[in-house]
Amino acid sequence: MPKVAVQHLPSGRKTLAMFLLLGGTTLALPAAAQVLPTRQQLNPAQQTPIPAAPRGELFRDMETGPCPFADSDLKVTLTGVEFQGANGALALGEDRLRLAYADLLGREVPIATICTIRDRVAALYLRRGVLAAVEIPQQRIADGKLILSVVEAHVVSVSYHGDVGPAQRQVERYLDKLKGMTPFDLNVAQRYLLLASDIPGVIVQASLKQSPGGSGAVDLDIAVSRTPVTATFAVNDYGSDSIGRDLATARVDYNSFTPLGERTTIVGYGTISSPEQRVIQLTESVKLGGEGLQLDLSGSFARTRPGAALKPLDLLGNSFAGNARLTYPLLRHRRYNLNLSGGLEWIDQKVEFGGGIATLTEDKLRVFFARLDGHLAPRELASHSVAATGSLELRKGINGLGATPYGNRVASRFGGRPDATVVRADFSVGGRVVGPVTASVSASWQYTDTPLLSYEEFAAGNLSIGRGYDPSAASGDRALGSTFEISTAPFAFAKRSAFRPYAFLDAVRLTNIGPGADQVTLRSAGYGVRAQIGPWFSLDLAWAHPFDRVAPKAPKPADRILVSLSASIF
Repeated sequence: MPKVAVQHLPSGRKTLAMFLLLGGTTLALPAAAQVLPTRQQLNPAQQTPIPAAPRGELFRDMETGPCPFADSDLKVTLTGVEFQGANGALALGEDRLRLAYADLLGREVPIATICTIRDRVAALYLRRGVLAAVEIPQQRIADGKLILSVVEAHVVSVSYHGDVGPAQRQVERYLDKLKGMTPFDLNVAQRYLLLASDIPGVIVQASLKQSPGGSGAVDLDIAVSRTPVTATFAVNDYGSDSIGRDLATARVDYNSFTPLGERTTIVGYGTISSPEQRVIQLTESVKLGGEGLQLDLSGSFARTRPGAALKPLDLLGNSFAGNARLTYPLLRHRRYNLNLSGGLEWIDQKVEFGGGIATLTEDKLRVFFARLDGHLAPRELASHSVAATGSLELRKGINGLGATPYGNRVASRFGGRPDATVVRADFSVGGRVVGPVTASVSASWQYTDTPLLSYEEFAAGNLSIGRGYDPSAASGDRALGSTFEISTAPFAFAKRSAFRPYAFLDAVRLTNIGPGADQVTLRSAGYGVRAQIGPWFSLDLAWAHPFDRVAPKAPKPADRILVSLSASIF
């Protein structure tokens, strides 16, 4: 338990300080825990991600080349098509290729239809992930049998259309790597096209054209556009009585105003009806070089003055959370991604009581971390829209750089280790089960073998796992939690508007270790509806029923109606 000096205090404040001392663990530290913002509250940008830019197919179908028979009046009755590969082998089987001409067999058609078949075959190859030039060799069509030659393609030139301002330089850093690529590897091309699409505010659409540069030559045409500024606003009632139920978040993103393809983000977050909590976050993300390396810098400042039952204590919490991270995309593909990142978090949190007469708790953490995260959408399960995401993170605190020394009397937790090692993992998988019914399962896990200070603990509640419980209603050194959700495909109800009902079950087990070790399980269930209302508004309305008490003698939480409304302003 932290000790608080009470010398030379006015009598009223001295009485308050003595009261907190005598309350010890039963009052002082739990009160401080409710004042300190969680990781989620100190990173509102992660809670309100910007809408993803719309993406269609990676490539448009290859634009049709000129047809030498366009003006011919000749007709032919097609009986079959033979394909010849440059090396004798074809990437597509006969059954697949037959789709390009099956509807034309046995019919008398204009000879220009040969070009239609050529272009259909090229499109089939492209959808299979193979860039090939399909050519019509000089021949005599005997007995209605056509011969087509499939030639390995290569890009002769890359051209750009559209204006993305200063970001054009970063777009070219990625896509100029495709110039002269022989053979044209679509997996490599996907990587650089997607990296270009990852530039903040930039939308990239590629198309392929037949090139006059010789056999198998194609030109890559890039259409680019940019949204320089985006802004969102969101309100919800996910908060607690002590900090405030009603919360609002405002976010503005400034996209790619320099050749670094950067994003500057300003986020404000806090209670609506009172000044009990205010958080402001500044983030900067820049692209480094032409291989996808990204530098992210973030700083959050929070001020908390709780009300309700804690108001008489006149508590004041101040927090700073800084983050510097480098991320490199090991794999970048439409169906799978894998990113490696590492960096440093710099955390300072302090709680004072009695209008600032003394410090109740103070933590300073310096935590290095390494993280792997990825996404997988198997082609074999594409018909069921199955996709999975996951992450694995290793965190290690240090004793240097001004970190709180072990055993500090005003640490947020007696015995908490500032140099703790923590492992975290998250996993989620979802897809269509049958008909319009979809389901998803997600899990979160945290493990450590030492007691943690407040910021590093896993906090359960509305902002993580445990809908229906206050944010940070309970926290633990170790955690294992999961969420199961069943929903449907969207139902349209107006122009550009749709909704989907859902039901959920949340469960998390939290374990504390060291002095005062305990374990608590929080479960909740409910149902709700998510709606997209026009192009600008999103609504999530849910009823949540908590099943468990957050502590043995605590009152059982009441049912909650959870409402979240967000708007894309521009």
